Amino acid sequence: MTEAKNNTDGNPGSAIKNRLQKNWRTFRPWANKQNLDVWRLYHWDIPEYPFLVDVYKDHFRISDKSRPDFERDQEHLVELKQAIMELFSPPDENIHIVHRRPQTRSSKYGVQEDEDLTLEVSEGLLKFEVNLTRYVDTGLFMDHRNFRKWLMENSKGRQILNLFAYTGSLSVAAAKGGATVTHVDLSKTYIRWSQKNFALNGLDYTLHRFIEDNVLSFLRKSTPQKYDWIILDPPTFSNSKKMESDFDLQRDHVHLIFDCQKRLTPGGRVYFSGNKKGFKLDPSVAEAFEVTDMTQASIPKDFQGKKTQFFFQLDDRRTNV
Repeated sequence: MTEAKNNTDGNPGSAIKNRLQKNWRTFRPWANKQNLDVWRLYHWDIPEYPFLVDVYKDHFRISDKSRPDFERDQEHLVELKQAIMELFSPPDENIHIVHRRPQTRSSKYGVQEDEDLTLEVSEGLLKFEVNLTRYVDTGLFMDHRNFRKWLMENSKGRQILNLFAYTGSLSVAAAKGGATVTHVDLSKTYIRWSQKNFALNGLDYTLHRFIEDNVLSFLRKSTPQKYDWIILDPPTFSNSKKMESDFDLQRDHVHLIFDCQKRLTPGGRVYFSGNKKGFKLDPSVAEAFEVTDMTQASIPKDFQGKKTQFFFQLDDRRTNV
């Protein structure tokens, strides 16, 4: 990819261009050293430019978080795209814009475009397929990067249950590290996508379990299977037609965590994460688990100071079941 060009324009209108150039020089050498094809270039750093910009190899994906009826924001979106063109010279077709509007209980993120633009990308020793055009999310959550690396280095011999497993990046990392994974997601599309990701990493997905099910009902089914670790990364809320009722993270996380506890081996562990702003862990959880706040350690360099995510390590206080 073309290196960022020198910007000698000192007028106030070049604020976004200056920030992109500065961030590129900060993060690009780091990303190269880490063998990262995917990383965040801009995260709403300037209040008047409410956008996210992610790099996917030689593609730029802009997430527009602006107000559609606010003319200034729309002008700034045009300015942002122009700055990317001037600094990095990508073909126009390599710049993708997705509009992220506040999600409500009655809204859903559906298909954005009919055509699929998929790429195979590297993250350290791991490989994943991403889709830059079809959905709001591409299939790879960059803010889980540190956890994926940690899982790959520490999962050997573990029985791991991955819930709300999406396209399987955490499942892949755990399996690559030597764990046996049970992968649960409600979407058949994401189950198949996960199996592709296993194959990309030279993993035989038939040695692991892939279950298409509602996580809430799955946890309540009678089974003797127990797990050393459970990965729990639920949505902030969900109103899928495949679920009996809607799910709200703040309201429902206690029941969800205690349902997970029933599936743990004695002294097992839950890795619980989410992205709800202002989330509060219910005090009852600390009575049943030793709680370690791993939020800061989980945030990658290109997300420092930018995310609303939380990440808790919950160690089961029970020594026998």
